Amino acid sequence: MATKTPTVSDVSVVALARSMQKYIVEIPESELEGAVDPVYISNGDYGATLKRGKRVVVPECVISVLRNAIQGVMDPKTRIVREVPSYPFNAEKYDGDMEIGTEVDRDGRPVLA
Repeated sequence: MATKTPTVSDVSVVALARSMQKYIVEIPESELEGAVDPVYISNGDYGATLKRGKRVVVPECVISVLRNAIQGVMDPKTRIVREVPSYPFNAEKYDGDMEIGTEVDRDGRPVLA
């Protein structure tokens, strides 16, 4: 009998996200307009709101969304449009046991509310 690949209807979205590689991600704050607002990330199945300037444990699908989020910015002098990341970010693989959504400090310890 062939093994069936789980789908979102077979497994809860949270369980699916927990089964992915985890990362610690940070979207830096910026002085640009709107660059202090939280960033909502969604791939259709999993969604999360990330506060800028905070390091948070996220599933791999969030990293994929951030890598694919690009925007065109036009140089006003040359009128040439170039693609830049919509949300510059820093990420590192995380193999620990902290839950997705946990905020961590620079040393990788959970931030207590």
